[in-house]
Amino acid sequence: MPLRKNILENSSNVIILGIITLGFLLRFIGSVNLPLNSDERGDAKVARQISFTPGKLSLPLVEKDSEDDAGTLSHRYLIRLGWYLFGESNLGARLPFVILGTCTIFVTYIIVKLTLGVPVALLASFLLSIDQFHIGISRVTDYNSPHLLFVVLSLSLFYRALSTSSNKLFILNSLVLGLGFWVKETMLFLIPIYIIYLFFYSGEKKYFKNKWVWGTFLSSFLIMLIPVLLIISVPDLPRIKYIIADTKIGLSLNALSLYLGELILVIIKPLKSLFEYVVVAMSTEIPTENFIFGIVILFSVIHSFRSKNTFIKLLLVCFLFNFLIFSIIRKIDRIDSIWSLSSFTWSSLGFIPGIIIASYTIIIFIRKYFYSGTILLFSLILFMFIRTWDIVTYPIPAYFPARNFCIWELQSSLDVLGFPDSDKIRSITDVRLLKSVYLVAQNRPEYKQAAALRIAEIMIQRGSPQEAWPYLYSVFLRDPDNEEAVNLGKRILSY
Repeated sequence: MPLRKNILENSSNVIILGIITLGFLLRFIGSVNLPLNSDERGDAKVARQISFTPGKLSLPLVEKDSEDDAGTLSHRYLIRLGWYLFGESNLGARLPFVILGTCTIFVTYIIVKLTLGVPVALLASFLLSIDQFHIGISRVTDYNSPHLLFVVLSLSLFYRALSTSSNKLFILNSLVLGLGFWVKETMLFLIPIYIIYLFFYSGEKKYFKNKWVWGTFLSSFLIMLIPVLLIISVPDLPRIKYIIADTKIGLSLNALSLYLGELILVIIKPLKSLFEYVVVAMSTEIPTENFIFGIVILFSVIHSFRSKNTFIKLLLVCFLFNFLIFSIIRKIDRIDSIWSLSSFTWSSLGFIPGIIIASYTIIIFIRKYFYSGTILLFSLILFMFIRTWDIVTYPIPAYFPARNFCIWELQSSLDVLGFPDSDKIRSITDVRLLKSVYLVAQNRPEYKQAAALRIAEIMIQRGSPQEAWPYLYSVFLRDPDNEEAVNLGKRILSY
């Protein structure tokens, strides 16, 4: 085992470079393949209002005339930065988020390397690089991508400040906490998490009398208050109304659905009406965690109750606090239901701590049972990568087993191009978008047929007639005498 550890440590720089490259490519491919979603259209509208030009300075806080602004502030400035650096396009807007998601992988590696060692660091960064949830939030203009980077940085700075008694790190952490709040309000929860950690673990109680610790919390509040004071100056701010008026205390599956969302859907799939309601309520733009890795994370958290490692204890407090809070905070839905899954990304605060805890537990298991542990690890990685590749390359923002029921996403995709009716589908030239229409339109046969015929026509024009046959077959099954399908079939046979 020491020899294997030395090999890993000696090759760690090369390995982490490969992991970072893989993570970037997966996020980049995902950002290229995915059509624009509804949230991104709203964010782009606000981003276009931003101007740093002298004399035309415009730094909007919220979308003008918005009645339902569910977005935070800073990620819209990232969109503007992306357009400035990479050109005004969907990909240009998304690249800053792809880059920040990739940076989170590297920062996680550095942090875990300093606290838990190279093997755990390499595994944690690798699992994060191929994780479908993290790819889902960092392939689009989603504020969760920079949010998780701020979370990891703050946890690391707080722990290092305690370990080294460094006042400078306490001050730096207050800045990270405050700025992170500008990205997503749940950064505020890290303050009670830190207080709970200090209270429950006697070795750190001495810091209750440390002025720098309380100074950190106070200065963090002050930095957070700056945007809050600016925001509340806007009458009837939609953001405040969205957070307060649309939530209540009640049993919720928000936290659990992040880790076991796919399993929940499989279990309730036979209950058609409930399944369709849950699918509509859940965000189909961001995949939940595949349930196999989700189970590993939840099991590892339970196992880590016995751990004496202080950094693991801090991550455990973060995970459990987040998990419990978002198990009792739910969204007010159209019908009275405990299946409040539509806001599960609000429970992402403990996500990377969960990945690190899982990596730590897996390495411990491998050290005890090398062969069986290695087999289980490679099985986990294979399953994760298969699911991830499916998410990355699939042309619509939906995931197993919900794709066939995401009709609203079909309409959203059509609205992007301004095509509200099926007749105009045939003027679309983007095959990825056409395939997304075809795949989700199970309950809209006119859309499905129009998309199938258009895809077949494009495949024939490109000189790939064999790729057209499956789409023509789907038309013939419903309408054997369809004249357009017959003509396209004759064109294929003439090759």
